[in-house]
Amino acid sequence: VVAATADGGATWQVISEQAYPTLIDVAMAGDHGYAVGLNGTLLSLSVAADGAWTVTPVASGVSQHLLSVALSADGARGLVGGNGLLLSLVDGTFKPASVPDTVPLSYIWIGGVAIGKDGHAVAVGQGGLILRADAPDAAFAPAAIEAGVTPVSYTSAEKAQ
Repeated sequence: VVAATADGGATWQVISEQAYPTLIDVAMAGDHGYAVGLNGTLLSLSVAADGAWTVTPVASGVSQHLLSVALSADGARGLVGGNGLLLSLVDGTFKPASVPDTVPLSYIWIGGVAIGKDGHAVAVGQGGLILRADAPDAAFAPAAIEAGVTPVSYTSAEKAQ
């Protein structure tokens, strides 16, 4: 479902019930946003001044699961990550992001995307992949990982907690 709240989550208004495959993530910037989900589901969301919501399916051009979505503060730029893909919002349309051939994106799940206040974009995924770009519609590259960082390890007793 797509639902909206105007009171911090105390009550919810269901906008569309059982009309779409399972939705995984949502991002709003002002009165417009997107929801993403299974089987390439991409929905455009908007709310009018009178509080009326509009949910419009958008052709994502993919059938893979879409797992994460992020928008810039003004909503003009965005990212969608999913099963083997990273999409950038360019001129109002989500298109494949520029990722180097050395990153086998088709075999990697992108589970998180973010756009910082400074406009930089980050996508994280399977196997510790971190991709970074100066903007969501710019070329992405693997982020530098500081050498000498030791992964956290736990004892069996700590894991059980």
